[in-house]
Order: sequence, then C-alpha cells, then structure tokens
Amino acid sequence: MQGIVICLFMGLTLLCLEVFLPGGVIGAIGACFLVASIFLVYQTYDPIIGHAMTAGILVLVLTGFLLWLKVLPNTPIGRVLTLQTQQDSSVVDAGNQTLLNKTGMSFTDLRPVGVGIFDGKRLDVIAESGMISKNRRIVIVDVQGNDLYVREIPQNETVA
Repeated sequence: MQGIVICLFMGLTLLCLEVFLPGGVIGAIGACFLVASIFLVYQTYDPIIGHAMTAGILVLVLTGFLLWLKVLPNTPIGRVLTLQTQQDSSVVDAGNQTLLNKTGMSFTDLRPVGVGIFDGKRLDVIAESGMISKNRRIVIVDVQGNDLYVREIPQNETVA
C-alpha cells in the first residue's frame, strides 16, 4: 500500500513540475511512476480496484491537462510563463529594399545560400538559380522579406 501511494504521489508531483520545468524528461518520469502505481495496484488488489485506479488516474491527468490549457494562462504565474503580446510573423527590415540592384562580390560559394560583400558589409544571400562560385560579381535582384536574392554578373557585362 505504501509503495502505491509513494508512486502515485511522485508521479502526480513530477507531472505538475513539468508545467514549470518543461523539457519532457520530468513528465516522462512522472508518467512512469503513475504506470508503476497502477501496476502495483493490479498486483496487490483485485482487478476491479486496478480498473478504478486506472480510470481515476486518467481522469485526474486529463482534468489537470485541461486546467493547464484553460486556467494557467490567466493566472499570475501563467502570465509570466506565456507570451501575452501578439507577434507579427512577417517582420521585414525596410532597409533591405534599399539594397535592391546593389552590386558586390560573393564571399563564399553560393550553393544556393552563402555570403556576399556589399559596400564592405557581409550579408547572407541566396542565389536566384544554380550555384555561384566564390569571388564572383553579383547583384541583388530581389528582396523578399529578409531574404536577398542575387544573380551573377557575367564578366563582360556592366551594371547601370
């Protein structure tokens, strides 16, 4: 009886700790303790009591999970643990538009992503098509969000 109570208490405590120390390991250990307590009940008592214990633990865990989803974000601790402001997923640096049509050199091989040098600054760039070798003249042809797309300038061509 004592082992059942200890396993049950440890399992529920570790599952509650998982809310504040996320990572999955503590929750997995807590789940193992709960399974061990169910196993001990089946070994010690009738199967009816084991079924009742299993149902009780499932109801307790599901209720705790639903409370965690609905109630915790509205508590003072929940407000500290969760993000309260909306984040715009399309944050764009408006300064990148000024880089359009700038020429520079490929600092690394662009396969298709690499580094280019523009006005002495190293920038992450994406080759528009194919691969561009290191130390080739490139021009920024498109800006999509924070992505700079470049094209190689043929050796005999000049850029206006």
